[in-house]
Amino acid sequence: MEAEQREQAQSPQSKSTSSTLTVPTVMPMRYVRLNPRFDRQESLTILQSDIRSSHPDSKYPISVPWLFSPEHKLEFFAIPGEFCLNKASSFQSGRVYGMDVTSGAAVAALLFDVFDRDDSSGLNHHQSPNDNEPLRVLDLCSAPGLKLCMISDLVPENSLVVGVDASKSRLSLCKNIIQKYHIDTATSGSNIPNEK
Repeated sequence: MEAEQREQAQSPQSKSTSSTLTVPTVMPMRYVRLNPRFDRQESLTILQSDIRSSHPDSKYPISVPWLFSPEHKLEFFAIPGEFCLNKASSFQSGRVYGMDVTSGAAVAALLFDVFDRDDSSGLNHHQSPNDNEPLRVLDLCSAPGLKLCMISDLVPENSLVVGVDASKSRLSLCKNIIQKYHIDTATSGSNIPNEK
């Protein structure tokens, strides 16, 4: 049954509601990223419990193997598309980020060469001599802030990460997300008072 659900989630059937409007009947999978500030296994146990409260026979969360780097504490998981993440205790407590894998892949591609392909033999896992050198990162149009949080989670110690957005309301949302996920407020800029 679980394999059937995943197959349906990957190629949703559609139900026609009119001659011009098509509505998917099955929502595709969604994705979450673990917050590295919490114990990995504890966070996964809570997330599993959250999912099983509404999907008792679920095998979710399912690891996304192509976006996994234990050395960088980078790990994404697929969850059921219809799962109400915003009501889950793992999400409300900031243990998991509701973030699409495409956004995560963009950050990983910018920060790491471990996902680059050297040749047809596979992944390039060499470590460059400056992997621990602090970085300075400017995230333009940073709201809502999930990529900004991911960058902050993954850059080497003593790096500087700055998020900028033209919209005050979106920047305010970004500050709230930074606080929710326990990004260091002393260095994140979220301690800057809001302008009235």
